[in-house]
Amino acid sequence: MSEYIQYELWALFFFCLSGMAAALTYDVLKALRRVIPHSTAAVGAEDLFYWTACGFFLFYQIFLKCDGNIRSYAVLGTILGAAGYHVTISSVFVSFLTGILKVPVRGLFFLLKRLLFLRKRCKIFVDKRKRLKNNKRVHKFGKIKKQSRHPKKNPHGNVQHRSRRSD
Repeated sequence: MSEYIQYELWALFFFCLSGMAAALTYDVLKALRRVIPHSTAAVGAEDLFYWTACGFFLFYQIFLKCDGNIRSYAVLGTILGAAGYHVTISSVFVSFLTGILKVPVRGLFFLLKRLLFLRKRCKIFVDKRKRLKNNKRVHKFGKIKKQSRHPKKNPHGNVQHRSRRSD
């Protein structure tokens, strides 16, 4: 076998690995989507970023191995690598990675939920104090309470206590 054919076979193997790496990266993205809920716009933005980065990565690999020429074995190797990875271990890897990522993400959501609950409770407490401070009835009640502590003297010198009215 000639040296050039051997180089092309090694390049084909290398492009298969590049296709596997691209598919593996997308599987990491799929696992993150399973663990953390995403909106449609966020999924679209992530896909746009992924495919742009993947295009630059594959272009760089072709530039290194094929001197910038797009060869059919480069495209075929990339497709075979990605398809081979997808058929063999993709689903197992996504399930495994999802299981691993759920633990810290659930812990983070639990912690965030507790912190937001405390923030909400403090806000309710502060709002309650503001409402009490601005409430006119409370102010009137406070004045009445202060007056009952200090009995008034009537003009005859007797101490007059406030008593409850009986109807």
